Amino acid sequence: MKLARRALMAGGLASLGARASAADMQGFPHDPHGPPPAVRVAQSAAGTAGAVWKPLIESMPESMRAGLGLQWMPGAPGLSQFELVTNRVDVARFGAMGTLQARARGADLVIFGPALLSHGRWLVPAASPFRHPQDLVGRRVACPLDTSETFQQANLAAATVGLDIRRELVPVFGTLEANQAAFERQDVEAIIALEPMATQLVMAGAREIATVAQMWCEGTGDTQPLFLLGMAAYRRWVVADPGRAKRVAQLVMDANSVVRANPARLGRLQQMATIYAADWDEAVFASMDRQVEAALRVGLIKAAPPVKVYVTS
Repeated sequence: MKLARRALMAGGLASLGARASAADMQGFPHDPHGPPPAVRVAQSAAGTAGAVWKPLIESMPESMRAGLGLQWMPGAPGLSQFELVTNRVDVARFGAMGTLQARARGADLVIFGPALLSHGRWLVPAASPFRHPQDLVGRRVACPLDTSETFQQANLAAATVGLDIRRELVPVFGTLEANQAAFERQDVEAIIALEPMATQLVMAGAREIATVAQMWCEGTGDTQPLFLLGMAAYRRWVVADPGRAKRVAQLVMDANSVVRANPARLGRLQQMATIYAADWDEAVFASMDRQVEAALRVGLIKAAPPVKVYVTS
C-alpha cells in the first residue's frame, strides 16, 4: 500500500501507464475445467459511504453469492483505483473521469454497475467569510487525492462555472484523515469533503458553501442526479463472463436498495441514504455521457472517447 500511495502521489494514474498495459496484457487466466476464480473486490475503507456494502452483501442469502467467491481487498478513495489498474483486484469503483484517465494510460476499463451518486461538499469553518467556492481563489483547500473520483468530479463541476481548482486555488491533496485533521486545525480555509465525513463536520459546526452537484447544475443546467461512482473492471473481465459481472453489480444494487429503504441503518447519518445508487438505466448512462461531454467542452479531455465509459448490460 505504501508503494501505491507513493505512485499515486507522484503523478496519479499517469505514472502507472506501463504497469496498466502490462496487467492488461496478462489477462485473467484460469483453468477452464476448474472452479471459477474468486472475484477480488476492492473493499471501501471504514468511514466511507461504501463501507456498508461488505456487511450487507455478506448478510444476504448464500444463494445470491454462490459461485462468486467474493474476496474483499482493502481499499480507499484514490487508492482502490490503483489496485484495479494494476490488476490486484478484479472490481473497484470508478467514475466517468477516472475511467477516461485510466484508458488514456492503457487500462481498458468499463463501468458495469452503479455505486454512489455525487456527494462531495465544499465546507468552511462556521466563522469563515467565504460564501462560495469562487471566493477561495488563492486560498488553501483540503482536497481528496487527485486520483479520487470525488476530486475529479469536483474539478469538472468547478470548471463548468469557470473555476480552475488546480490553478486558482491552492489545493492540498491528502487522505480523508489528513484532510479532516488539517481542516480542524484550520491549516486550510476550506475542505472538499465526501460523506459521511462531510455530514460529521457539519454536525461539528462546519458550514456548507456548495455541493459538487450544485456547482454542476449551475454550470450545465443539468438538474438530474449526478452519478459519481460505479463498479468497474477491465473490459476483458466483463466480457469473459457477463453473467458474473451482472451478479456482482446486482449485489451492490440490492445493498444500496436496502440502505435507501431503511435510512435508519445509517444512524445519525441517515440523510445520506439518497447517495446510494440503486438504478442502472438510461438516466444513469445519460449522466455519465454528459460528464464526458462537459469534460471535452472545458478542456479536461482532448477528444471524445471512441466507446462509452460504461456497458449497459
